Amino acid sequence: MPLTIDLFGGVGEPFEGFTEADVADQLKDYQGDGLTVRINSPGGFAFDGIAIYNLLKEHNPTIQVVGLAASAASVIAMAGEVELMQGAQLMIHDPWGGIVGNADNLRSYADEMDRMAEDIADIYANRPGVDRNEIRQAMRDETWYRGDEAIEAGLADHSSSGKANIAAADSNRVLAMMGCKTVGDEPKQEETRKLEAQVMRWAVKRKTTGQ
Repeated sequence: MPLTIDLFGGVGEPFEGFTEADVADQLKDYQGDGLTVRINSPGGFAFDGIAIYNLLKEHNPTIQVVGLAASAASVIAMAGEVELMQGAQLMIHDPWGGIVGNADNLRSYADEMDRMAEDIADIYANRPGVDRNEIRQAMRDETWYRGDEAIEAGLADHSSSGKANIAAADSNRVLAMMGCKTVGDEPKQEETRKLEAQVMRWAVKRKTTGQ
């Protein structure tokens, strides 16, 4: 029997979206008769995204980006044949993170972030037609793709959207999509600080407890 999985919201436990455990549970009884995954997510934790990517990739799914697949969610999108629906976008960038510790801890963590960025670049580069050097630079730049642009970069197979210029966006745009209230084009500072503090607390917890 065909199965559709909706991945809406943030990637990982603190974002009130979905986790790798949620995906594994939905796949538990899947018999391989056609898997569709619909994504609208601003991203979240990189390792959670990588885990979901690996879980889905085993089943050769059809991926429909119905709104946004940004950051860790863009990694998930690489698990199958990708279609960007009308008006949808995909965003890639270098991973974020943070810890509390001494100078050696911070240097070690920076090295870990560099290794994670290379691992994520390998996932993008596994797709036919993706130039690894180009995609690695696009990650450093933080790059937003509309449908035809994602196809041109090798990150998508089909698009319902017209062609437009690639837009590099400020990271506040992601924060706004994750639920921060906005005034004009800028998220409210208080809402942004709350979300950043939540992410930082969870990152520190995962780092110090080995989660």
